[in-house]
Amino acid sequence: QRYFIVRESKTAAGRNRAVPISKKTLSFFEFWLSQPGKYLITDDYGNQLTYHQYRTRFDAVMTASRCKHTPHECRHTCATMLDNAGANETAIKRILGHASQGVTKRVYTHKSLHELKKAIDLI
Repeated sequence: QRYFIVRESKTAAGRNRAVPISKKTLSFFEFWLSQPGKYLITDDYGNQLTYHQYRTRFDAVMTASRCKHTPHECRHTCATMLDNAGANETAIKRILGHASQGVTKRVYTHKSLHELKKAIDLI
């Protein structure tokens, strides 16, 4: 179906939302989902990672690749790439799990999963 549902998030706008999977990254998601457990990113036994465990792994990858970034910077990169590719502003906000700022956009503008997939495939 090329999407997953975010069930847990820091904000209400981030919870229970469909996040499209880019065609370019689909094979990675298929691999991760074929692993034991019900979570996308897990330990070797299929258990959900704590933020500390996830961050330790992320930081190890950054060290090995001689990069200095944080997981949150990935969100900025995604937003910038979507914007540069001409993705719809509402689709960008929905993909990132941001609440829309205007009443019209928040209440009356809707993006289907198809439209979100189209946006993510721009990058």
